[in-house]
Amino acid sequence: MWYFQDITERKRAEDKLYQSQERYILTTQAAKVGVWEWNQQIGGRRFFSKMDASLLHTLLE
Repeated sequence: MWYFQDITERKRAEDKLYQSQERYILTTQAAKVGVWEWNQQIGGRRFFSKMDASLLHTLLE
């Protein structure tokens, strides 16, 4: 028994996502900015690119 599924649309979506992520990375690197998110429920931070943690700590106080 053979089964084929057309995954063309899924591959296109994956390619678009990859290109978008690549542009995001290049943009943040060129601008020399750090990106982070704050979760108020758990009080945690997550860094998405290099950023001086002491600077972030100062900004949050």
